[in-house]
Amino acid sequence: MSLPQIIQKENGNFEVMVHCKKMTRVHISYDCPFCYTLNSRRVISKDEQVRNNYKSAKPTVHRHGTARNYNNGLRGGTCSHCQFDKCDVIMVIDDNTIKQL
Repeated sequence: MSLPQIIQKENGNFEVMVHCKKMTRVHISYDCPFCYTLNSRRVISKDEQVRNNYKSAKPTVHRHGTARNYNNGLRGGTCSHCQFDKCDVIMVIDDNTIKQL
């Protein structure tokens, strides 16, 4: 399965499945599929035409709490912190997720 993957729920809303890059005791972090951050810390849309005009554009990293659950698996039902897309996020935590516990 290639991530991110957008899934339509029965009620017509959408969820996006993302792979978590890093987990600490407090936060789970993932690259947002919808926005970039510039060196100036300004967040911009992931629209390719916009991104190509900014050489410093890097994927925005969003963080959610771990709720003291450090196991591999899926975490769902959390609202995205992205200002460009407010769909629910399903976070995939696996052996490739860096764990700094």
